[in-house]
Amino acid sequence: MRAVAGAFSRRALRRTVLIALVVGTVLSVVDQGGVVARGSLSIGTWLRIAANYLTPFCVSTAGYLSTTQRQETPDVQRVTSG
Repeated sequence: MRAVAGAFSRRALRRTVLIALVVGTVLSVVDQGGVVARGSLSIGTWLRIAANYLTPFCVSTAGYLSTTQRQETPDVQRVTSG
């Protein structure tokens, strides 16, 4: 649970939100740029744009959790007899 709380710390959020903003903006421009330029936004378009931001946020948060969990867990070495 401590790792999950750490994922929503100021330091972690600064990194994950920045990644989500950059990647989400690029994805939204590529995927929905024409629709936005025409001004024909529907609820579906808004949901797809939201998903373009939510997906990289979730992926970068999972990566942060994976990295911090790995750093907190000591390596277990296998002992083999030979």
